[in-house]
Amino acid sequence: MAIKTIYSKDFRHIYAVGDIHGEITQFEEALRKVNFDKKQDLILSVGDLIDRGENSFACIRLIDEPWFECVMGNHEKMAFDAITKRTLGLVMYWKSNGGNWFYELKGNAEAKRLLIKAGSLPLIIELIEPNKKTVICHADYPLDHYSTDIGGLDMHLLWSRERIRRAKEGYTTEIKGADLFIFGHTPLKEPLKAANQVYIDTAACFGNKLTIMQLT
Repeated sequence: MAIKTIYSKDFRHIYAVGDIHGEITQFEEALRKVNFDKKQDLILSVGDLIDRGENSFACIRLIDEPWFECVMGNHEKMAFDAITKRTLGLVMYWKSNGGNWFYELKGNAEAKRLLIKAGSLPLIIELIEPNKKTVICHADYPLDHYSTDIGGLDMHLLWSRERIRRAKEGYTTEIKGADLFIFGHTPLKEPLKAANQVYIDTAACFGNKLTIMQLT
C-alpha cells in the first residue's frame, strides 16, 4: 500500500509524532502529557521508529497497535532490505546506521516478523478533515503539486533532504494540492515550519526532546 487515507471523523484527537528512533520512554511520556486515549485517539508517525535509541524492539511493536499508524522511514526500509535480501552489503549498511540491536536479539522471530511487516507500511498517509488535507511522509515530497501518482518517487519520499535544505537557506515554496505536509528524517533542535510544510524530527535519539503535534 503506497498511500493510506485516514478520516478525522473516526477519532477524537489525532497527533503526529516525529522520528522516535527507539526512544520508547520519551514516546510514552509524550502520550501521558497529552492525555492520549488509546480507545479514541490516533498517532500518525513520520517513520523511523527504530535504530539508535534505547529500545527499538518496543518501538517497532507499535505498528501492531490499532491506535498507531506509521509511514515507512528510511530505517524501516534499510531493515526490511537487510532481513529479506540478506546480502552482506545491506546488512552492514543497516548495522552501521543503528541496526545492531536486531542482531543482538539473536534470531528473535517476533522482531523479524514486525520488520518484515514494516516493509509494507505506506509511503504516504493522507489525513482528511472537513475542508483540509494533510499529507504525512518521511523525508520529502519532491514535486511542486501533490498527486497520488507517486510511482518512481520512493527514494525521494524516504531519503531526500533537498526541500529542507532550501528552506534553511530561506527559499520556501508551497506544495500545491494539499493544505499541510508533515515530514521527519532531518534532525533538528526544534520543529521547522516552511510555507505549508512542517518538519518534526527533533533528534530524540541524540538527547533532544521528541516532538508530538496535535493535528485535530
